[in-house]
Amino acid sequence: MTDSVDVVFQIEELRDAGWRQNDLHETRDHAMWHARSKSDADGHTYRVISRESGLVCLMTRNGSECWELD
Repeated sequence: MTDSVDVVFQIEELRDAGWRQNDLHETRDHAMWHARSKSDADGHTYRVISRESGLVCLMTRNGSECWELD
């Protein structure tokens, strides 16, 4: 029997002092939509990360890119 692991998708905003946590979401789609909306609204760079699933996505005003890490 294996224990289930809750996956959390964290949104972070790039600031002058580095990455700052902005919000948490339970689903990838909601986190991606929220980060994209924030980036479109204010022009800042955001990332969606999930340590549990090994995902990193970067959102900028010029588009987005995602990587799955091993």
